[in-house]
Amino acid sequence: MYLDPCIQHAAKKLLVAGNRGAKDVGKDIQEAIDTLERWKEMRVEES
Repeated sequence: MYLDPCIQHAAKKLLVAGNRGAKDVGKDIQEAIDTLERWKEMRVEES
C-alpha cells in the first residue's frame, strides 16, 4: 500500500502532537493542517 509522504507527515504530526521537541500541540496540529492543505493544492495542480 502506497501512502503519499504528505499524508504520512500530517499523520505523524497528529499522532505525536506536542510530544516531540519544542513545538506545542497547537503548532503541530497547524503544521498537519498546512501539510494537508498543500496536498490538496498539489492534487489540483496535477490534474
